Amino acid sequence: RMRFVALVSAVSAMSAGGRGWPSSLASHVSRGVLRTVRESVQTDGVRGGAATAVKLAGMIGNELVVFPLGKVGFAARAMLYRRRHCTIVPLGEGGGVEVYSEGGTPGGPIVLFVHGGSWGQGAPWQYALLARRLLEAGALRVGIVRYRLFPEGDVHSMVSDVGAALDWARTESSAEPMPSEVT
Repeated sequence: RMRFVALVSAVSAMSAGGRGWPSSLASHVSRGVLRTVRESVQTDGVRGGAATAVKLAGMIGNELVVFPLGKVGFAARAMLYRRRHCTIVPLGEGGGVEVYSEGGTPGGPIVLFVHGGSWGQGAPWQYALLARRLLEAGALRVGIVRYRLFPEGDVHSMVSDVGAALDWARTESSAEPMPSEVT
């Protein structure tokens, strides 16, 4: 946990001095697009800038419309599995753990998974099918950490939420005797 806190402190220091996080993901993306088009105009002229703008618009459209439509089936399977096998344990102000188990297995060891997403995207439900695979492979329980994402949370709240989940998992797994053999 100390290494994790040190990493977050380093990232916090890099974003200090007026170069902090933008107020929203949309403003962050907009700034990036405008900067890229501006640089393209400077190096390749107006036509180059227009071509870059068209390419970026196509990429953004693909990411916001086309790609998600292709994931509807996955999302439906994940949500259905989650509804049947997940118990949500709230922790702290905005964090928690989504606990998956076959047949509601109480206690014992837990595999704790912290999803990625550049601190601003991703959600625990997206890993419901990963939890299922881990359970099929022999895990007794799988916990997917819920933590506040940007812009609702900052780096410190994310560290706090993940830390609370680690503390909960440590306490939760030691509360029950561990099995002597895992198959």
